Amino acid sequence: MEIRKAVVADAAVILENRLVFIEEVTHAVLPANFKEETYAYIQENLANGRLVCYIATEQDRIISIAVMSTYEVLPTVGNPSGKKGYLYNVHTAAAFRRQGLSTRVLHTLIEEAEHLGIAEIFLDYTADGRMLYEKLGFKYLEKEMVLKIR
Repeated sequence: MEIRKAVVADAAVILENRLVFIEEVTHAVLPANFKEETYAYIQENLANGRLVCYIATEQDRIISIAVMSTYEVLPTVGNPSGKKGYLYNVHTAAAFRRQGLSTRVLHTLIEEAEHLGIAEIFLDYTADGRMLYEKLGFKYLEKEMVLKIR
């Protein structure tokens, strides 16, 4: 088993992993062109560095993954660089769960975020993942809202 940073050549397997994650967690019906748009996003943003993805592989198969989009906002007192990350798809294949893989992959991704100067990482979490994120130092935010335009 190895943990490594994903490259553009991994885009197809990252997409497949995302689709499995969506099916397992949300059971959502995918909108038209979702696969194509997601694949294009993964390729473009792995290439330009705005998508950071770490994977644990065994025999060329992803067994654990964490994906983070990076972005910048207006600097604030609490985040003078304005650099942020949004974490997606923290997922471990069923046969490999409860072995600490997600923790190891996330530690590696968080180290990369620190190296990139990212001050804050946000995420949505499932009930299964909440304890992991709390153990890693993530805090629940009470004063955030969202307006869904579409």
